[in-house]
Amino acid sequence: MNGTRVGGRLFLQTLAMVAEFEANLGHLRTREGMALAKKNGKLKGKQPKLPEPARRSIRRRYAEGEASLADLATKYSVGRRRADGRRQPGRCGGSPGEHPACAAVGGVRTRELPPLV
Repeated sequence: MNGTRVGGRLFLQTLAMVAEFEANLGHLRTREGMALAKKNGKLKGKQPKLPEPARRSIRRRYAEGEASLADLATKYSVGRRRADGRRQPGRCGGSPGEHPACAAVGGVRTRELPPLV
C-alpha cells in the first residue's frame, strides 16, 4: 500500500474514519453507562479519604489537646493537611479570591494569566 497515491490515501482516510467512529461509540457507551449508574445511585463521585466519624474524632481529639495533628495524621494514615480538615487560606485549596493567581471556575481551578502587553 502506498499512502502517496490516490487509492492509498483513500484507504488510510477510510481507516481513520472507522477508528474515529469506534472511538465515538466508546465515548457514547461510557456516557450512557454513567448516566444509568447515576440514575441508580451507584455513581457518587470521589468519596472522602476519611469518613465523617474519623474526621469528627480527629477534630475533637485535637481540640481537647489529646494528640497533635501529626500524631493523628499518622494514626489515620493521612497527611497533616487532610487531618486538619480545613482549607488553608492563601493557597489554591482555599476559597476563590484568597489567592490572587488562582480562581475557581466551574469547580476547576485555573491559573489567571497576566495581561498581554
